[in-house]
This record gives sequence, C-alpha cells and structure tokens, in this order.
Amino acid sequence: MIGHDVGATPVLEMLEARALFAGDFASVGMRFETFGFGNLDGDVFISEGFIDDSLSTFGDVFSSGSLDRVRVDTLPYDFIEQSADGRYVRHPDRGSFGVPVESNGARFLDADGFPVGWWYGDFGGGDKEAEFIVERPENAEYSDFVGEWRFSMLTMDVGDEDFDNGYGLLSIDFDDVRFVRDSGRVPHTISAIDVVTDRGRLTTEAGEYFYLSKDKSVMIFADMAENDGAVSIGVAVRTSPALSRDELVGGYLLQWAFADTPAADGANGEVDFRQRFLSLEADGDYRIWDLDDWDSGRDENEYAISRGFWRVSGNRLILERRDSDDVVVMGVSPNGSTLVALSLDDGEIFSPVLGVGTRAFPNGIVPPPPSGVDAVIAVPAAGEFGRPLVYALGTDYVWEVVDLIREAGGPTPTGGAGDVATWIDTKDGRTYAAATSAQGLVLYSQPSSGNWTYRILTSEIAGANAIVGGAEGGGVQVMTSPDGMVHITGLNAAGDVVRYYQTGERLTSSAAFRWFFADTGDDLAQVGQHTPVFAGGLVSYATSWGGLNVAGIEESTGTIWVVWWAPGQTRWTLTTLAPTLSPPDYTVAGGLSAYLTPWGGINLSVIDTAGDLRVTWWVPGFGGNWRRSNLTDEVNGGAGPALRPDSISTYVSSWGGLNIVGLDASSGDVRVYWWSPERTNIGWAVTSLTAAVPPGTERIVDSPILGRASEDRSLNVFGYAEGGSFVRYFWLPEFGGAWQVEDLTAIAVDR
Repeated sequence: MIGHDVGATPVLEMLEARALFAGDFASVGMRFETFGFGNLDGDVFISEGFIDDSLSTFGDVFSSGSLDRVRVDTLPYDFIEQSADGRYVRHPDRGSFGVPVESNGARFLDADGFPVGWWYGDFGGGDKEAEFIVERPENAEYSDFVGEWRFSMLTMDVGDEDFDNGYGLLSIDFDDVRFVRDSGRVPHTISAIDVVTDRGRLTTEAGEYFYLSKDKSVMIFADMAENDGAVSIGVAVRTSPALSRDELVGGYLLQWAFADTPAADGANGEVDFRQRFLSLEADGDYRIWDLDDWDSGRDENEYAISRGFWRVSGNRLILERRDSDDVVVMGVSPNGSTLVALSLDDGEIFSPVLGVGTRAFPNGIVPPPPSGVDAVIAVPAAGEFGRPLVYALGTDYVWEVVDLIREAGGPTPTGGAGDVATWIDTKDGRTYAAATSAQGLVLYSQPSSGNWTYRILTSEIAGANAIVGGAEGGGVQVMTSPDGMVHITGLNAAGDVVRYYQTGERLTSSAAFRWFFADTGDDLAQVGQHTPVFAGGLVSYATSWGGLNVAGIEESTGTIWVVWWAPGQTRWTLTTLAPTLSPPDYTVAGGLSAYLTPWGGINLSVIDTAGDLRVTWWVPGFGGNWRRSNLTDEVNGGAGPALRPDSISTYVSSWGGLNIVGLDASSGDVRVYWWSPERTNIGWAVTSLTAAVPPGTERIVDSPILGRASEDRSLNVFGYAEGGSFVRYFWLPEFGGAWQVEDLTAIAVDR
C-alpha cells in the first residue's frame, strides 16, 4: 500500500490480474455469537477472491484488527451454483461458523445484471452472519468513486458490542471520504483517502475499505480498524435520476439488518439479520413476506408481514404500510436491480436500518429481465463453412451468436452443424450444446464470462461409447427429466440406444456437472430383446411422472418403437405401439417428432409418403391403449397441406396449445397445424405463417425448421431464408393474429 499525507494527491495503485487479493469479487460482513443472558460478541470481516468461468472460487477472509484488517483464513467455500430465481448456493455451504442451519444467497455477478448481492447464514443458538457482495471492475478509475452516494450502515462498538444503524449522504472527492448522517450513528465524519486500485477498491487512513461494483453504481464498505472503538459495514448506491415505476415492478430478495436497542439508550445494543421477500406490484401495492413463508408458497394475505402501497420519490422508494403509520424509505441503484433500506418510521420512533434488496425471478412475479448469460431461448444453426453455431436470446432480450469451434475449440462435429443439440440447464441457467465427433460425444458449456469450453464426455467416462452422428446414426437428442437432470441420447455403432446423463453430482475439481453413461442394449439383452434397426432420427422425451423415452421408426415395417424407463423399474425395456393400433395403412416417410401436453398426453407425429400428417397419441385415460389420427384429413375439409418430412418440428405453448410446423411440400410456405384447449369441440386448424408475417420480410424457405415455445410466452419458429440467413418467426399474445420476423444472422451479437 502507498501512503498518503492529508492534502496530498491520493495514489491510484494498478494491480495485475494475477496479483494476490486483486480478485473478481469482494464482500463485507458481520457476524455475532449469542452468549448467556442475550450478550453478543460480534466481528466484522472482509473477503476478497476470484471466481472463474466454472464459478469456482478462490480467496481469503480478513477480520478487523487494531489498526487494519488481519488475514484469518481462505474462503470457506469452493464454488457457487446459480439458481434461476435470483439466488445462489455455496458449495460447500459454509460460513465462518461452519455449516449453517439455514442459508440463502442473492446473486451478485454483473453478467447477470446484479450490482450487489448478499449471503445469510443462521447457525442456530442465535449465531448468525451476513455478507454483502459485489463483483469488482477490472478498469476502475479514481473518478468512478468521486461523487455523492446514498449510504446505510451498521456499526458495532468494539468494547461492549453495542450495535447501531445510521444512514445519510456519502461524499467522495479526490482527497477525502465524508459521511453526512441523516439519522443514527456514523463513527467517522471524514477520512483521508489512502489508496485506490484499478480493481475498484478504495482505502482510507482510518482503516476503511470501499469496494465498487462492476457496473460502478453500488459500493459496499467496512471499517476494519478497532483502535477508534468501533467497526462497521455498509452499502451505498450512487445518487441518480429517478427511475420510472415500471422499472421497479417485480420481486426482491431482501436482507434486513437492524439494531433493536440503540446504544444511546444505555442498554446493550442488540442486532438481528433477517431474510425477506419484497414484491412491488404493478398496481402500486406491495407485500413483504418472511423468505421462508414465501418459499413455502403460503397464502399471501395470511402470511404477508407487511402490505401497503409504494411510490417513487426521486431516486428513493417509499413503502407506506396499509392501516398504519409505518413508512420505509429505500435508495435505488441506477438500474433498479438493487434497493438499499435507509429508514423505518412507525409514526412514533424513527429508526435507521440496513437492508439490501436484490432482484429475484419468482413464480408469479416477473420483473424486468436483467442482462446476463441466462437465456430465454437457445437454438443451434449452421454458419460459414457449415460450422456449428448457437443462437441464444438473453434475458436482456439481446440475441447472441456463438461459433462453437472458434470459441470453445474441440473436434469437428461428425454430423455437421445440423446435428447439434442445445438446451438451457434449469439447475444453473446456462446454455449447453452437444454434438457427435470422431473422438466421442462433445459437450459445450457456456461460462459466466469469457469463451465457451468443451469436454469429450466419452473419454471422461470409463466404458462409455460414442453416439453415431449424421444420417447413419440419427445424431443426438436431449431431454430434461422433472427433477432437472439432463439426458443426452442417441445410437452407438451397434445400433443400441445409449444415454449420457446427470445425477446432479459435481466434479470435485470444479463446479461442472458430472456425467454418467448407460447402454440400454445391455438391459434389453437381459430379457431377450434387441433394438430395432431404426430409419432416420430418433426423438427423446421425459414425461411429467419421470418416465424417460427414446422413440424411433423401424426401417423395415414403419412401426414406432419406444425404448423406455419409468420410476420403479430396474431396467429399460422396449415396446411397440402397434399391438394397440390397427395395422398402419400408410408408409412412413419421416418427420418423427414428439410433443407432450400439460395434462400428461404423449403425441408422436410422422409424415407419410403422401405428405399426410399422422399422429399416434395417448392420454392417461386410455390405459394401455394408443390412438392414431390423420390431421391432414381433419383440417380444410380433408384437404390439409402436405408437409416436407425433413422440416417437421413440434412445440407446446404454456397454455396447452399444440403446434406442428413444417414446410408446405407444394408452395414452400411455413405451415403450422395447431390446436388449443379452447378448440376442444372444434378440432385442429392449419395456418400459413408465411402469410402471417409482415409483407416483404425474410421468408423461411429451407430446413431444418425448429419450433420452440418459451417461458416468456413467445411462440418461435426458426429456419433458413433464401440467402442463408437464420430467421426467427415469433409471436406473443399481445401481437393478436400477427407474427413478427427477425434476421438473427444480421442482429445477433457475435461473442
């Protein structure tokens, strides 16, 4: 550290990326132990560390000392797991007291749109701790700290462990840090700045550490010097223009810390950390739940701790409790993703508080989407020279495109770009892809930052054998079971269905998921069964009750066979659907696809040699029987359009709408056979999407076509235009009957 005399120009200390303690994230925290008669023993701590592309963590923990912080240990956890609802989990789940009875973490990575997050641990017996965490910038300048910030802090006396809250205005110039309190206790009013680093850390001669968030809109800070009798932690948001109400609507994971009895009252100050869930609703109402009650899905009217009305005043959020004088005031970060609680006024007592709210993505509450790596939709495509691409629509609604070979490296897919499967893993929110290669099955993974990576799963797993790509083998299929586990399926060189699958276990060396391998041919052989010789590609699907299925069409007979497993079975088995159906009166040309309904129905569609669309389907009420329908005969008075077998794709909307899309064999138009629950007594219909999109827009003319229904309620059809561009037709309920078109080749951001 380079010293600084009062009145001199502070030094900007440049740290290399590999330098110790110049990591990617930092946290400030407070913990306390409860002894007899309610006595507390507290401590303030800081952590600094790195987080890599696999979310593995490395770093150190510091405790407050007489004149400055003191290193006490390495980080108690090795990596973090991102959750889709705005939280994260430590692995192992540990804090400074060991393994907590209960813990929660609110996400903090800038790529996900979060300036600051938090972690809370309750260790039982009154022992608790809380941290506020930021990802640090790589190119901070001194001027990024300069200006006015709205702060809230929690202070602990070193001698008697009294606790106090305070809040106000934090002002930083090129010499000093100044705290101007609005209310409560602020130990230091002015501190001379010592050092500023390009990794967003500012230190003062009073032993204070300030850490800037990567987007430079939020700071966390801690006073680590005990010689003046007090230590503290706090959070500050940069003062900014007012946000609109619409920008704040949504859910927030809230960490709440307050001193019950101020030291000024002459009694031991007590402090508590609590977890809450705050919902800011579009109609101006708000609700606050205990986070445990929120997670349990308990009735909002009965279990809401507080209900009332909310409004925006400048860059502050005001909560006014219904039928009460209670008013809570919070500062708001410039992007609306962070709330910092400042004060609570119940009409009689005005109390400063320290609370941080971080955006969440809960069921039933949809906030404005954050930017980041999490994707709404991910689909494969072919790029220059047939190289495999992945297009992903981020939750910031910006399309990105990744050239897998250029970004991740690895062997060339043997089945070509059209033989790549993509998915979003619900366990970590990341995009993945799989492809066949001469070296075995390749798994591509999207990291939190930096380039994609690849793994050869076949070489990782003892006894695994490769999936055969291209027309010969049918390529790879992906299904996700109800427990969130991903299964990659295909045929090996012997013609057996093989499966690479997850159990949720992580590799000990990183946060990546461990994969396992099984050959269903081994199970079939035990009961004298053999996998049929399949024609064309396979389809895989997981049912709502946990059944795993891989279906194909037997080359010699056109019969649909399913290799399947269900919970309670010891091995996979093989079943043909033919015994429950009359003999087929058609020859299958291809186009096998599967789609499942919200009510437990299973549907397998094919195209026959006449171009007719045939569906073999089952619902739980049928027992062991299946039915067969000719949808081409059911629409347009029995004259439905014939479809190209190589263009078929299926998708099911969030409201139970069934869709089978393909290219018209005669006109080349994109046609969709569709049915919705409102048409139960009407039946199927067919629509030309080519006619539904705006005139003059790019037209999908070539296969393969991909249909996707997304959680944002959009319906999507992807395909190739005449010039080779990858095009998206998409529809949202607010569009009415119209569809829109995007040329993804033109608009996607290249990574």
